[in-house]
Amino acid sequence: MQNTEYQCFKNVLKEAFELCFTTPYKAKYDDIELEKFRKDLAKESASIGLTTLKNHRKLKEDDNLPHTSTLNIYCMYCVKKGSKKITNEEWKMVLEEHKRNVEKEEKTDDQEATKEERKNKNKMSTNVWYTPKKYGFFNIWRQEDEGTLFIDYTEKQLKFESEETASLIIHQEEMTQVIHTKMPGDLSNNWVKVTYKGKKEAWFQDRPPKPNSLKRTRGMDNLLGGSEDLYKAIYKLFKMD
Repeated sequence: MQNTEYQCFKNVLKEAFELCFTTPYKAKYDDIELEKFRKDLAKESASIGLTTLKNHRKLKEDDNLPHTSTLNIYCMYCVKKGSKKITNEEWKMVLEEHKRNVEKEEKTDDQEATKEERKNKNKMSTNVWYTPKKYGFFNIWRQEDEGTLFIDYTEKQLKFESEETASLIIHQEEMTQVIHTKMPGDLSNNWVKVTYKGKKEAWFQDRPPKPNSLKRTRGMDNLLGGSEDLYKAIYKLFKMD
């Protein structure tokens, strides 16, 4: 098990106290004893106040650690007293090792967070056709309702906007089914059928921008397939917890 900065500091402080006092480290020291220890520390470096010394003794794992220069005072004291366990150089090496471990963990966390953000990134699809009901066999010429589909994974909803449809919003909790299928009046293309609020339907199909295409007007630009990415994006919204 790798030492944390907190564990290392507690070990240094314990060593310093045991070198100074014959009583156990966990024992309670009165102010007179602690003052002697403080003065002894001050001979080597900058003075550590009595209150600070007491606070160090009560340090908890979730507290802010003292500055490295302060920790080194204890290390220097241990070296002076002939400690075989702790040296100034060893303490610095432990700090550097811990720092590298922390940076490695933070980097891993950042990478995982980036993956999660990328995974849940909201999606916007333009050139999407929408119809509230399936086309019949005789709907060869269709009234186009083409607009932009916004899939919001944060708000857990999809929104379709066009000139014909001002704003259609379907919340994820209202969805009962999302399938990739065909309709009787358009057997050559795949559509995404969203069933919501009981029996209501919303059919979507992505369309490459071909404004002058007769095939596009007749709904044949995605011949023998299409809308796979759109289906995956909407289905992902549907299955979110």
